[in-house]
Amino acid sequence: MMNDTVNFTSVGSVEFLDAPVVSEVSPVDGAVDVSLSLAELSFVLTDFQNDSMEYWVETSPDVGSAHDTVSVNGLVSGPVSGLIGETSYSWFVNVTDPLGSGNWTNETYLFETTSDKPFISNVRPADQEENVALSLSELRFSLIDYQNETMDYTVS
Repeated sequence: MMNDTVNFTSVGSVEFLDAPVVSEVSPVDGAVDVSLSLAELSFVLTDFQNDSMEYWVETSPDVGSAHDTVSVNGLVSGPVSGLIGETSYSWFVNVTDPLGSGNWTNETYLFETTSDKPFISNVRPADQEENVALSLSELRFSLIDYQNETMDYTVS
């Protein structure tokens, strides 16, 4: 029982969300170094009145889209393919509950893909290194392909 009205705090009124909510997006907004093998964009749809929801997913540049109606809250996804290295992508989720309040939710997310170029590091001797011994018998370097593909290379 609360009798101390001097120290009582009011937190405001209850807020009701009529429009569907998009959450738990993947890849997250602003993600960098996203793999070129990414096959789908995913997110959780929630309608607090438990109405069915119609959603659209679009991408720019166009690497995939989806459109469907779901009758329960939960995880949904849309396919993507043909991602290009070092490219910025936008993806859009538009959701309505046409049989409920008819309110829309429109969300935009961004991500950037990883490089599709092999990465060379740990070069020995270093570029423009001076006083390299004439007896040097080998050159060394590390070569990484972020897509784990086989590589051909030439040293000259």
